[in-house]
Amino acid sequence: MLTRWKSAPILIFLLLFSLTVISSCGKKSTSSEEEITAGDPNSPEFSQTRERVDEAVEGVVEQFRAGLGFTGGLQPPSFPKQHTPSDTIYQWSYENGWWWFYIEYSDSIYEITVSDSVQFRSGVEVQMIPDSTTTEMDFRLYAQATYETYAFTFQFDVTYSGLNGDTIVVDGGGGYDFSGSYSGQDFYYRFNETLDGVTFPVAGDYEEAYPTSGSVTVAVVENFTNLSNNDLEGETSWSIQLTLYPDHYHVRAQVGNVVYEYDQSYPV
Repeated sequence: MLTRWKSAPILIFLLLFSLTVISSCGKKSTSSEEEITAGDPNSPEFSQTRERVDEAVEGVVEQFRAGLGFTGGLQPPSFPKQHTPSDTIYQWSYENGWWWFYIEYSDSIYEITVSDSVQFRSGVEVQMIPDSTTTEMDFRLYAQATYETYAFTFQFDVTYSGLNGDTIVVDGGGGYDFSGSYSGQDFYYRFNETLDGVTFPVAGDYEEAYPTSGSVTVAVVENFTNLSNNDLEGETSWSIQLTLYPDHYHVRAQVGNVVYEYDQSYPV
């Protein structure tokens, strides 16, 4: 796939991967009937979570900037070079308005499947070859990997709008599941996120661009089960809302009945 398009899956993956560690910092969820209490965002027990949120936002900003590079001249994806063993399956085609790529790889340790697709549009008209009239791009990705006792599934669907203007708006969402066994425990992570109207200016030097509006909503769930008796030893749920502004973003992170809120100025 064209290098410029690679930043789209990286963008989402960095946010998802970075924020999963947030769940490990929380306490067990408490009853929803308890009164919501305000946590201190500067407290030691929240410091690691706050650091991970800010790192994730900075990662997203950097990947958005990289992704804005394609506005300088849209091109259709190109077939990637094959650098894997002969048992790898590659398929690359244009079908029903979509550029579609599929790879399947396996050896004695890994099994990996990746399928992604890109569609370009000018208004409602689907384009095989993007040009200066292209207004939107849809990007879809599905990936599945297994490694010994671990399994990972990841998928997302994102739309870039305003490709021929001064701002790009990103909407969509995705998530992943990660499960496995370690030290006598089964563990499971579920991550879902939604991007709503995340707007970036592309006029001028996009390398200095920060999002000016929009929001990112994230839900994280983890649990651990003791394999010796199948008892659920703990479950934690985080709900995180990032609201983006021209010069800062606002964070609202809730675990159980405790809510942490703070503002962070750009740059992070």
